[in-house]
This record gives sequence, structure tokens and C-alpha cells, in this order.
Amino acid sequence: MKPKADRSSHGIWAVDFKITISFIAMVSIILCVGMAGFGAVSMLQTSLKNFGENRIPDLKALAVLNQHRMAIRGDTFAVSLLLHEKADAKAYGAIRVHQQEAWKYIDEAWLALRTNPRQSEKGIELIRRAEADYDAWRSIHRRMDTVLQQLADPANSLRQTELHHQYMQLTAEALPLSNTISLTFDGLTDNNIANTSAMVERSLGIAGILHKGAVFSLLLGTGISIFLFILSHRARQESARQRWIAHQDLERRRANLQAIFDTAPVGMILLNGEGKVRQINPVVSGITGMPGSCGMFRQIGEFLNCIHAHLPEKGCGYRKEGPCGQCRIRAALECALEARKEIRGVESAHTLSIHGRTENFFFQISAAPLFLDGSNHVLLTLFDITDHKETEAELRSSNMMLEKTIAHASNLARKAALSSRD
Repeated sequence: MKPKADRSSHGIWAVDFKITISFIAMVSIILCVGMAGFGAVSMLQTSLKNFGENRIPDLKALAVLNQHRMAIRGDTFAVSLLLHEKADAKAYGAIRVHQQEAWKYIDEAWLALRTNPRQSEKGIELIRRAEADYDAWRSIHRRMDTVLQQLADPANSLRQTELHHQYMQLTAEALPLSNTISLTFDGLTDNNIANTSAMVERSLGIAGILHKGAVFSLLLGTGISIFLFILSHRARQESARQRWIAHQDLERRRANLQAIFDTAPVGMILLNGEGKVRQINPVVSGITGMPGSCGMFRQIGEFLNCIHAHLPEKGCGYRKEGPCGQCRIRAALECALEARKEIRGVESAHTLSIHGRTENFFFQISAAPLFLDGSNHVLLTLFDITDHKETEAELRSSNMMLEKTIAHASNLARKAALSSRD
């Protein structure tokens, strides 16, 4: 069976994996829908552009051509009626001016119709046939216009009957051409209407696809968003639960470490990055004779009441020669802080002022670098070996006295032996 922490981590990983996969899927779907939408919009744009630039101008040009073609035809019949009315040259001149105005619109419309590009083979064939019919129709009417110009000239009044007869002959040739080009224009109109209808249907189809895609994207995005929200909510709950468990575990470990710190049989001092005392255990209080709350955030020498701590003007740690320069506590502290190295079992002698009395202490010193609350710290341990050192001194003194006694006794025995021989 897996540990609880491993199962929780696996659960969080599984939720994160699902969220990641869902997010990637949503992005992929959005990209696909966006690309499809972009393609559909491009097709719709092309269709509308063709509709606006080709179909509408074509239909407009065809309408103008048919309108003014009928006006030309009406003017032609009007000329034939003037012969019976014995009209003067001014009447013919008015008809000619009206025809020239109509031909101006016809030529402009024909130029617009001819220059528009054709997409289908049928359209290309129709415009090719229209060009031939238009050229023939336009040519015969230029000849008719020449005759009409002569009729409009008062100097040709005596030739009016002859000119009128020529005009009617040309009219007989122009009528079939007019009918033919009318059919061609009708074919172009029908083709344009068919193409326009197809474009409209295709545009409506594209618009329908875009509408369905938009609805699908909204529904899909909403569904995935809800799914991601549920997963993220579960992940946040699991993360909060894990943080609470970790906090409780950290508090238990901190309490255990505090208990070890308080009950350790050696003096333990926690110093910050500036070398100032932050926390001590009861053993240190027993050495200094002061409660733990006194002397906090002072240098180690000042806290321990070292007799040399106040000799430098700035206090403990600011003098590099003399007793302060040889202080092993200061050396161990600086090594742990600066070099981040651990110091173990260094013996050092110190003279402290305890309740106004000067006392000599011997400590076995250890220092370990720590990182707490975002900054460097040092845990300093002081093992009081003063009694052990005093016992060693007494033992050495006793050994020396014993050696002297034995030597003196040996000397007396040697002298006694020499006296007995004499």
C-alpha cells in the first residue's frame, strides 16, 4: 500500500495532467475551429468581392445597354415617321442629339461589361459572341448616323426623300442585329443571375457553417471551461489540504526540535547572520546565570559577559588582535557564517563575569550553518568541560607530587643503602 503522501502527490499530479490535457485539447479545438472559420470567411469574402466587383456591375451594365438600345430603336422608328410628316431638318437634328446621348451611355456600359473578368466557360463564350454582335450593330448604326446627320442639315432638304430611303434600308439591316444582340444580352443577364444565385446560396451555406461553428465553439468552450473549473477547484482543495498537512507536520517537527533544543545536555545558542544571539536553551542560562529573555540580539561575547567583550569601541567581534583575535568562539562563528562549514569539538578557554565575579570556563565548541526564515544562521553548541579540565589539572598536580615523593623516597633509600655499607 502506498504512503498517504505518495497517494496525495499522485492525485495532484493526475489532476494537473487532466487540466493540462484539457487545456491543450481546448486550444487545439479552438485553433481548428479558428482555421476553419478563417477559411470560410475567406471564401465568403471572395464570394462577396466577386459579387460586388463583377456581378452587380455586369447586371447594371446590361440594364443600361438594354434601356438605351430600346431608346435607339425608338429613335429609328421616329425617323421613319418624319417622312410622312414633312418634318424639317431641326426634327432630325433633335433625334440625332438624343441618339448620340444614348450611344454615350451604351459605349460606357459596353466597356464596363467587356472588361469585367469571366469565371465560367459559358460567360466567356457569351461575351465573345456579344462582342461580334455589338461590333456589327454599332457599325450599321454609325452608317445610319451619317445619313441622319445629312438629314439634319438644311442644305440637304432637296435630297430628303433619297436620304430617308437610305436610312430605312439601313434600318432594315439594323433591326435583325438589334434583335440578335438583345438575345445575347438576355443570355448574359440570365447567366449573371444564375451565377449570382449560386454565389448567394454558397454564401448562405458558408454563413450557416460559421453560425454552427460559432455555436459549437461556444458550447464546447463553455463545457471545457466548466470542466477545467471543476478540476482546478479540486486541485486547489487538494493543494490546500496538502499544505495544511505539511503545516501540521512542520509544526510537529518544530515542536520536536524545540523540545530537543530545550532538553539538550549542552548549551545551544542560535545566532543570526550578524552574529547576534537569537535564542538559547536552559543550559546556557545556567552558565550565564541569566534567564533566556535577557541579552537577546547582542553579540555572543556580550551575551556571555566575556571580560574582553567591551574592550573594542564597537563591541565584541570588532577587534582582530589580542584576546578577541584569538577567540575560538568568534572564529567558529565566522567560519560557519562565511564559509558555510561545520566546526566540531574545538576546545576553548574563556573568562566570564558571572554575577560580578570573574570565573574561568572551558568549553568544547561546535558550530553548524543553518538557513532559517530566508537568511543564514548558526547553531553554536557549548559543552562545559570546566570540571573535567579542573580534574585533569588536579590529577596532573597529584601525579607530579607523587612522582616527587617517589623520587625523594628513592633518594633516601639509596642514601640509607650507602650508609649501611660504610
